[in-house]
Amino acid sequence: ELNGASLVEVERRGLPENNRAVLVNGVEAGTPAFQHGVRPGDLIIGVNQRRVTTVPELGKALRASGRVALNVVRGDFLLTIQLR
Repeated sequence: ELNGASLVEVERRGLPENNRAVLVNGVEAGTPAFQHGVRPGDLIIGVNQRRVTTVPELGKALRASGRVALNVVRGDFLLTIQLR
């Protein structure tokens, strides 16, 4: 999982693949998620360029990967956040 972040599944117009993503509801300061640049309001749409649309999918993708790059929508920008 994403230590320090609270997550929820959302549906928003304009997102790829059925308009679904994982929304970062909050991030505790000083936690690994915060230190790597994850912020409240970020929409996680993928891990290592593979789509994720649910919290369980995100958890599975994070556990299965050595190097992790989150694919995130922040405002009008598509970002890649390196976790490890």
